[in-house]
Amino acid sequence: MANKFPLLYCAGLVPLKSHYHNKKLVVEAGKVISQDIIDSNKKIAEEFIITLRHNSNNNQIVARNTKNYNQKQKDLALENMTRHYEPDTLIFSQGDKSSELYILLKGEVEVLINNNVMASIDKSGTYFGEMATLRGEVRSAGIRTKTDCDFYVIPGSIFPQVLKANPEMNLKIAESLAERLALTSIDLQKTQEENLQLSTNNQLLKDKLAKYKSNLDKAKIDIRKYKNAAKTLYANTSKEYNNVLQLITTVAQNSEHQYTSEILTDIYNYMLQNSHMPELGKQGRIKKSKLSKNLTNLTSNDFNPR
Repeated sequence: MANKFPLLYCAGLVPLKSHYHNKKLVVEAGKVISQDIIDSNKKIAEEFIITLRHNSNNNQIVARNTKNYNQKQKDLALENMTRHYEPDTLIFSQGDKSSELYILLKGEVEVLINNNVMASIDKSGTYFGEMATLRGEVRSAGIRTKTDCDFYVIPGSIFPQVLKANPEMNLKIAESLAERLALTSIDLQKTQEENLQLSTNNQLLKDKLAKYKSNLDKAKIDIRKYKNAAKTLYANTSKEYNNVLQLITTVAQNSEHQYTSEILTDIYNYMLQNSHMPELGKQGRIKKSKLSKNLTNLTSNDFNPR
C-alpha cells in the first residue's frame, strides 16, 4: 500500500515513482527526497503530491516534518516579531545599510532627512524601510519615535518567507508602494511644471537682459556722441571766449584814454581769473567780491564817470 503526501513534508522519504511538473523532473523514483529538492520547488511544494513506498516510518517522518514546518510558520508569524520602542528613540538613521522592514502598529514617529523633521506619521499599518528590504538600498530617511511605539520588525533575511506565510502583506505592501508611487508621480509632475516655469522665467530674464544690454549699448553710443558734441561745443566756446579776451586786450592796448584802458584791463583780468559759463537756462552772475575798484565803481548805482 502506497502513501501520498505533499512534497513539502517528504524530506528523507523515497518516492515510489518519478514525478514531473510542467515536463520537468521533480523527484526520481527510488531516490531519497532531500530538503534541497523541496527548497528548489517552493512554489509547488505544498500542493504537489508525491506517491511514496509503503513504509511504517513514513507517517512518523511526515509527522516530524509537519511539526517542523508548523514551528517554522509560527516563527514567521508577525505576532512574534513585535517590538516596543520608547519615545525619542532613533529606529534607524538616514544612510544606514540595515534591511529590516518596520510596520507601525501604535504610536507616532517622525521622518528625518538631514536631521530635519520632514513629517510626523501616526497611521497604523504604515511601512518603513521597504526599499532597503526589497532592493538593498541604504535608508533614504531616518525614523525616530515621538511617542511610545509598537512595530512589527521583519528581518530582511527572512522577508520572502514572511510574505509567503502572511500573504495579506503582499497586498498591503503593494498598496503602500502604489500610494507612494502616485505621490512621487505627483511630485515629479509638480517639479517638471516648476522647472518649465523656471525655464520660461529664465528665458524671459535672458530676453530682458538682452534688451537691457542693447539699450545700454545704445546709451554708450549716445554718451560718446554727447561727449564729442560737448568737446566740440567747449572747443568752440573756448575759442570764442579767447577771441573776446584777445579783443579786449587789443582795444585796451590801443585805447587813447587811460581810464578806458584800465577798465578793459580789469575786465580782462576778471574774465581770465573768475568768470565761468553759467548753467543752462540761467543768467550769469558777477562775483562782486572779485571786481577791481574801477569795475566796482562802474557797476554801482551811483557811478559817476570821470
